[in-house]
Amino acid sequence: MKKIILVIALLTGWILGTNLLLAQQYIMDDSQSKISLSGTSSLHDWNMRAVTFSADFDVMTNEQDMSVSDVTVRIKTADIKSSKNIMNRKAEDALKVEEYPWIIFDMTEVNSFQTDGRKISGEIVGNLTIAGVTKQVVLPFSGYRTSDNGVLSVEGSIKLDMTDYGIVPPVALLGQVETDDDVDLDYKVTVKKVNK
Repeated sequence: MKKIILVIALLTGWILGTNLLLAQQYIMDDSQSKISLSGTSSLHDWNMRAVTFSADFDVMTNEQDMSVSDVTVRIKTADIKSSKNIMNRKAEDALKVEEYPWIIFDMTEVNSFQTDGRKISGEIVGNLTIAGVTKQVVLPFSGYRTSDNGVLSVEGSIKLDMTDYGIVPPVALLGQVETDDDVDLDYKVTVKKVNK
């Protein structure tokens, strides 16, 4: 009987002593997050920003290690804005905002994930849906985590071809100004741990 109690005590101590990864949910800090789209045309470069978007992360963490189990990002298409009204109208038409009100990224797998102290980096793979068309993309990221894992901040950039999503690049001035097919999506997302 003493041997059984000793084994149970040793196993309990070993389990409690290991750095178990705990599931944590994170929600976006609006004030520290931004998403923008930029590209070129035959007249000038252009830039738009996402005014309304959300990001939710499910992460397994402990003091030393971390792994990502789920990431979802939603961008409201009607709230992708520039400083020029004509550009906003062209973008709304191209993105078919009434029929498809959201751009959605859903993570499907982790390509790579590295932690170096408080620095984090890697790539996640997911389905990106724009104007009703879904394509798989690889999203690179780099950033940091606070020492208590209470805050995560990541940033990165990805190049998209609008025609892959059935979007006809906008034109203006009776076709004299043409927008290039490629768009750069740049992001910085900061999330905070949900206290349960």
